[in-house]
Amino acid sequence: PYRPFPESNAGWVESHAWLNPGGPSCADFTWISCARPTYFGTDTLIGATSYHRLRYHGLCNWQQAGGPTVLPPWCSWSGTYAEPLQDFIYIRQDVDERRVYIYDTYAEQERLLYDFTIGVGAYPDTYNNSMGDGLQVVALDSMELNDGWHRTWVLGTQWQGQFSDSAFCTVIEGIGSTYGLVAGLWPPFENADGLNCHSTGNFTVYPFGDSVCDLTLSAPAAHYPSAMLRPVANPVHEMITVEGVPSGTRYVAYDALGAITQRGILTGARIECSTWPAGVYMITMELPAGAGTFRVVKE
Repeated sequence: PYRPFPESNAGWVESHAWLNPGGPSCADFTWISCARPTYFGTDTLIGATSYHRLRYHGLCNWQQAGGPTVLPPWCSWSGTYAEPLQDFIYIRQDVDERRVYIYDTYAEQERLLYDFTIGVGAYPDTYNNSMGDGLQVVALDSMELNDGWHRTWVLGTQWQGQFSDSAFCTVIEGIGSTYGLVAGLWPPFENADGLNCHSTGNFTVYPFGDSVCDLTLSAPAAHYPSAMLRPVANPVHEMITVEGVPSGTRYVAYDALGAITQRGILTGARIECSTWPAGVYMITMELPAGAGTFRVVKE
């Protein structure tokens, strides 16, 4: 049976990364990688049409990159920052047509996002297709996820009659694309875009088989190149005690929406948390080998 897009009680976690030119005088580029949970907000009316509002927040890592040069040790800086909760996109679907539409806020008009009726051949003119006739459906297939079977459309690019990057991206019925919900369907730089997981109802599915994905936090813990960090006790009540971290280490605590709850410097490897509301928190620390992170549950 046809699997429509969810219209509530669902979420996605996506990863996106890119190079920004510039940085300190000794760096050529800054490499940024962000993980972004996306989920439903309240519906909104645009004109006389009702759209589902999807919102996202994120947590990003950045790293200075040298390009053709080699950075001196004192210039190899890195860090993290949070993206605030904000509106992402506005979508609606026509289940009978098997199509999903998006409201283009720049053009101020509705556009097609996904058409789940197409066959092998040219991919239609959609919001996330910037390649025109060069984007092709090269195969119709299906995949079994842990909530059952989903139809799939395997995409490739065509240039001067030849296929290149064939089967680099897949559109999944009821979920979106393996590059992300509305990410462009052309090959991303260094394959830096991806859908980590999708959750609807009581099921969470992992299109890439990735088991590290948390819809309640700003980023999967595996994204942090840190030493092994863990609290002595978890859940915590009034104090977080961390093993293997020296006093004087700087830390930042984020809540489940990626907002900064507290920042400071460790004293005796402890963090006072008695005034925090109950919930899930992520603690990021500035370690010599890079930013390290762990999660705690505050009761």
